[in-house]
Amino acid sequence: MKKIGNLTICVPCILFFAWYIIVSYANVYACDDYWHGANVHSFGFWNAQVFYWNNWEGSFTHTFLATLPHIFQYERMPFVCNILSLLLLLYSTDLFIKTYFQASKYRTVVYAGYLVAFLLTFTTGEAEILYWVCANNAYLFGISTTLLLLSLYHRFDFTINKTALWLILILIAIVGNKISFIYWIVLALLFHDVIYDRLSVKHFFIILFFVSAFSLLNILAPGNFIRLSQNMEESAAYGMTIGDSILYRIESIVPFFFASILLLPICISLHLKVTGKNIIIQTIALFLLFIGDTAIMFICFHDSGPKRGNIILEVSVMFYICSLLCYLMMWLKSNRLKTILQVASCLIFACYNIGNILQIEESYEYSRISHERDYLVIKSEQKEKILIPALPNSGLLLSYFCNEEVWIENVYLEYFNKKMRVEIISNDGN
Repeated sequence: MKKIGNLTICVPCILFFAWYIIVSYANVYACDDYWHGANVHSFGFWNAQVFYWNNWEGSFTHTFLATLPHIFQYERMPFVCNILSLLLLLYSTDLFIKTYFQASKYRTVVYAGYLVAFLLTFTTGEAEILYWVCANNAYLFGISTTLLLLSLYHRFDFTINKTALWLILILIAIVGNKISFIYWIVLALLFHDVIYDRLSVKHFFIILFFVSAFSLLNILAPGNFIRLSQNMEESAAYGMTIGDSILYRIESIVPFFFASILLLPICISLHLKVTGKNIIIQTIALFLLFIGDTAIMFICFHDSGPKRGNIILEVSVMFYICSLLCYLMMWLKSNRLKTILQVASCLIFACYNIGNILQIEESYEYSRISHERDYLVIKSEQKEKILIPALPNSGLLLSYFCNEEVWIENVYLEYFNKKMRVEIISNDGN
């Protein structure tokens, strides 16, 4: 029975990765991707980095990765980016599990696959995180480097090679991505030490020093002040308070919290010994992370921030629920019942993935229309008025997260170096 329960964990993993690879092949650029491409075409790759630093943000690893695909004239670069970010996330999650949990080499790969599949399936910002290339690079890369950091910290020593690699990763993770990762890294390292009863004040303050120093490089970039001003002006119309922002984020993350029950198969297989002290400390850490991350989002956006920003909290919730479920499973003595729970959870997750697979056709329709629009713009003469089809607002590749008229007018045509009038034809022909 135990072997059956462990084998069923593979089923939703296989279905998810099959779906992910197939649907990623249909991925296309959208929204800010065209802006990044237009800046590379206008300024050149390296000068574009300087432009972002002075005019947009200090997250230079993010802007580096967001612009890098555009130096390659390859139609399937969004697909390549999706696969590379997935492989990096799988590797970092696998290393994290090997570091913190007792499991065989084969099982850590399966567990890592299950956790990554769960995270990318149920994140509230799915359309943005998975299919918007610049968002995919910013958030999944940041999560991967943070998991690598936590794994290295567990084995931390002051040999030159390890310390140098470790500091480079801090620099990439913090200066290269969103400020909220700083909060996550510091909290995770602090509470890791408390949980394992080996709090090293020296190590923690060394980390805190470099985190603070690298963070200033990000925060003090001239572009950050320009972007923050724009965000505040755009969000002023909503009149959202910090209290509204907290309530909205709670509401948006609750579905992910309840979906985390599907992590049962992993928690039953891990046999991880978790104490009540561990759960209390992790609960406090998650609460502080939620308050801190929400405050950062409110300061940066003057509202609750984009849905894709929830993934930072969702990763933390995922590992927190894993600990909580491991603790609860210690009290369940029936191996037969544990196997039933494992199989049932895996089947539910598998059915959800089958539902996604059945929608693949809609993603390819989105891709087909996007390529058709590109072709119409490329072959048209300058200053000519052209009609292009509207992107479908259904399926897995959605256009809802970006005002289509605005980005077509401002960056889409600039990407192709065209000056013309564009009219969007809706699906009903009007």
